Amino acid sequence: MTCRNRRIPTVAAALAAAFVLSSAAPAIAHHSNAAFDSTQTISLEGVVTRYEWANPHVYLWIAVLGANGEKVEWEVEGQPPAMLRRLGWSQATLAKGDAIQVTGNPSRDRSRNKVLLVALKRAEATLYDGKSFMTALTTPVAAPVAAADGIAGVWTTQLDLAAMQAYLDPSQRVALTERGAAAKASYDEATMSSGLKCVAAPAPAFMFVPDIKRITVEADAIRIAGEFGATERVIHLAANPNAVAHSPSAQGYSVGRWEGATLVVETTDFAPHSGGIGFSLPSSPRKRLVERLTLEDDGRALAYAFEVTDPEILSAPLSGTSRWVYSPNIAFAPAACDLDNARRFTQ
Repeated sequence: MTCRNRRIPTVAAALAAAFVLSSAAPAIAHHSNAAFDSTQTISLEGVVTRYEWANPHVYLWIAVLGANGEKVEWEVEGQPPAMLRRLGWSQATLAKGDAIQVTGNPSRDRSRNKVLLVALKRAEATLYDGKSFMTALTTPVAAPVAAADGIAGVWTTQLDLAAMQAYLDPSQRVALTERGAAAKASYDEATMSSGLKCVAAPAPAFMFVPDIKRITVEADAIRIAGEFGATERVIHLAANPNAVAHSPSAQGYSVGRWEGATLVVETTDFAPHSGGIGFSLPSSPRKRLVERLTLEDDGRALAYAFEVTDPEILSAPLSGTSRWVYSPNIAFAPAACDLDNARRFTQ
């Protein structure tokens, strides 16, 4: 095992002023990475003893030879399965007994054998590195030969850096109210994060997180399911959708209507959520969301746009966009959220 003192930009880093490419994904990956030292990297060579493919994070454990020849087990925290799939990862990518090389940011508590994954190799093959990961999330997916004849189907969400910036720190785009600033200052993810209970991020983050989504169109509703968080939201299209009995929920109560080729969705009645407006920024009961999904490129893409208001938290509306690419050849395969996995970062 070797340790070297050089700064490596990782997907664990917080949003920098210049919004460094490789720092874009972590906060939507369930929690921040403050527990890890992004100024240091550790190199480990060992054998996989366990590989956990689950939401919200992929974890693996490797046995490494210690200084005295003894076996020491290290825990390696990776990205969410929904995002690693963009690199071709699956539940079968690693197996117990695989010999691998891992580079990671160590835990700030050096007594703990934990690292945040920065790079992973098996033999001469690089299975993961931060730059390739972010490229896979941000680079437009090749347009399919086939085109959708509507919004139904499987779609791949391209990471939009501006939308992600708005989520990671809304105060960079819109001034917070006094209540909003106080909520952000008092946030403690180890005790307050909704992710600890496997509650997925609500819209609009649910919509622009770079995962794989499936849209199902029914007679009186549209269902949008996402792999990240393994959850689903329902958009009501009934003649009088407001007559449907409902109560506040994580994804709110959504009513949709068609304006030409655009699906316009208005959502209210959001339940309290630690990330209702942004990472570490909750929403109030007055949160309101307006979204638009428009089929474009002759049915090969969807343009998504949102505007969220919450006068208790934000001084002005917060808006953003993302692009979804029709992906009929990709299977929709969400991994269930595991409570032990979701809470492991607090241990």
